[in-house]
Amino acid sequence: MLIAMSDWALRLTTPLTDEQRAFVDAGFAAGKAEGAFPAHRSSPDDGDTFVIALIDGEYAGFASFFVPEHVGVVWLDLLYVEPAYRRRSVGTVLAAGV
Repeated sequence: MLIAMSDWALRLTTPLTDEQRAFVDAGFAAGKAEGAFPAHRSSPDDGDTFVIALIDGEYAGFASFFVPEHVGVVWLDLLYVEPAYRRRSVGTVLAAGV
């Protein structure tokens, strides 16, 4: 699924392509280094579902989520936005895309 918004788009994707996996892994490592993700947190795996934000063809951020069985809610697991794209509502749109 692709949701276009002017010069940027969200992509709902699972499994990840190699390029997307590299972006998620780099973003996860950066988030851990910034203290946004706990140090003991393991990296997201290919079983997760991801929404990836693209702005002008560049990766801007991602969110991973899952739907627990028999609960009826969506669990937002991780949310990361590249520093260059922060304070531009990317995180808000990613969360809404979940």
